[in-house]
Amino acid sequence: MVLRPRADRYAESNPRGEDVLLVVEVADTSLAADTGVKLAKYAHAGIRLYWVVDIPNRTLHAYRDPNVFAGRYRQLHSVGEGAIGVSIQGADFRVEVGDLFPR
Repeated sequence: MVLRPRADRYAESNPRGEDVLLVVEVADTSLAADTGVKLAKYAHAGIRLYWVVDIPNRTLHAYRDPNVFAGRYRQLHSVGEGAIGVSIQGADFRVEVGDLFPR
């Protein structure tokens, strides 16, 4: 989980949806839960970026643009090879998808 910087470093309260910049789940045997129950909870919370690293299928599922009322995301981009770009608070990152999986 990548959180927005906060002066108290979340010592005074837990992060809320607007504090969460990215959540990454690693799914080996939990893909159904990660793309079902957890996805709905994260979307309801308004978490903007949610990634599921799908180990068996060697695929990164990148969800964005949550619909907080429907509990789903409006955009899904699944990548099995190459790179995916992400911008978090003005910092741009490029992640090589192949580096996320065991060799």
